Amino acid sequence: MTSASLANDNLAFPTGDMVIRAGIDESPAPKAASPDRWTGGYVGIAAGYGMLWDTQNARARGLDFGGFAGYNIRVAGPVVGGLEAEFNHINRELDDDIGVFAKDVFSAKLRLGYAHDRFFAYGVVGAQHATSVVPPFLSASGEAADTTYLLGAGVDVAVTDRIALGAEYTRAVYHSFDYPPTVIPIDVHIQRVNARLTYKINCSHFRFAPPE
Repeated sequence: MTSASLANDNLAFPTGDMVIRAGIDESPAPKAASPDRWTGGYVGIAAGYGMLWDTQNARARGLDFGGFAGYNIRVAGPVVGGLEAEFNHINRELDDDIGVFAKDVFSAKLRLGYAHDRFFAYGVVGAQHATSVVPPFLSASGEAADTTYLLGAGVDVAVTDRIALGAEYTRAVYHSFDYPPTVIPIDVHIQRVNARLTYKINCSHFRFAPPE
């Protein structure tokens, strides 16, 4: 048999207790990649549109920006959850002619949702701390701050193995916003819609579908 026929045919030649195979790759087939998952650490930036209003009909709206960092784990099946810390600079004045400026918002969030392939939809619950600059007759320090609950929802879409784009809506209601040393009985509402750019820190975990 010619060498050309050996190269073209998948043939086995018995030689005692050995079998010599021509043209057959006996190495094991590559193991399929593990299913993707939305787990691991991440950081990102956010920018969007926010609106504030209070029970005295004072309002403020405009663009804000900030950053966030968090960590996700697979809870069970396609359910993914995690913790996230976020900072946003809003810096806008309420139209009440008093001179109150909403300044910064800090949020600690628990995210829980459903992951499928390159999509992750989730709900948000957590706490939010807001700071503001106020005139001296409201606060001797010229500042005011308060903390309340936070609710929201969002969706992320993976565009590469490390980068995801998303959108998130959050709303917080401050009951009797605290102007030290007194508490003025004015409720303040803050709602925001942000576009998010996420970068996964742990590349080995930056996969986008839950395990089977």
